[in-house]
Formats: sequence, C-alpha cells, structure tokens
Amino acid sequence: MTWQPLWSDPSGTQTYMRENADGTFTIWSTKDNDPLLDLNKAMANENNGYSPSKDIRRIASVPLHFIQEYKDKTGVDLLNPHHDDARKRLFNDGSFAHLRTAHWRV
Repeated sequence: MTWQPLWSDPSGTQTYMRENADGTFTIWSTKDNDPLLDLNKAMANENNGYSPSKDIRRIASVPLHFIQEYKDKTGVDLLNPHHDDARKRLFNDGSFAHLRTAHWRV
C-alpha cells in the first residue's frame, strides 16, 4: 500500500491517499511549517506584541495541522472558546514556545 499524491496547494500543504488492505482509504496531509515557526521567532524577538494603539496584543501563530493534531491527541480544540483554559496552558508551556509571537504570560 503506497501513498499516492492527491494535490498540493499554494500554502505548501501536500495531500496523499492510500488504499488499505480492508478496502478503506486513508488521507494524509503534510506541510513544512519551518517558515511559519521562523517568523514566529522573529516576531517574538521584535517587540512586546502590542499593536501601535496598544489595544491588541499578539499571542501565537499556530499551523492548522498542529491544531488538528493537538485536538486528535488531547481532545482540546484550540479554536473552541470553551477550551480557553487549556489554550492558555499550552501557550504558557515552554515546550510550545515556537508557537509564540511575543514573550509574555497568557
């Protein structure tokens, strides 16, 4: 069972498909997130994250693939407002500093 390319999109996401032995199919997507994570690091080192008017503050930039993988592994949907406490824990966890675009505690 080999992976067959299905499509690539302009964002760099590549999607593949394979037929499984039981007749079902598996779809898999991958993306090189290094450019986004490099940008996150540069933004975090640029300033304190506030907009010029000081009414908005950056926290993080999270690849969509990470959001889905994190939900699959933990059950936490980072886009769900009811999961705000879990999202804060994630963004304050040093293991996930590469997602942060400013250095401050959420």
